[in-house]
Amino acid sequence: MTSEWKECKVGNVIYINPVETLKKREVYKKIPMEKLIPFCRDIPEFEYSEYSVGTKFRNYDTIIVKEHFK
Repeated sequence: MTSEWKECKVGNVIYINPVETLKKREVYKKIPMEKLIPFCRDIPEFEYSEYSVGTKFRNYDTIIVKEHFK
């Protein structure tokens, strides 16, 4: 029995942290972390704000968040 699966490096099939450029002090959509719903693809709401620093995402990105609880 032969498998149809091929072994490859993950970087050959997906982009991990692609470069995304935003200009500081320009206004862009922002999604506050508290607005995200666990295990849900839909973004319930966003806001517009001036970009200064932070993580940048593209449409259709998969976001994985690791939270630390005290």
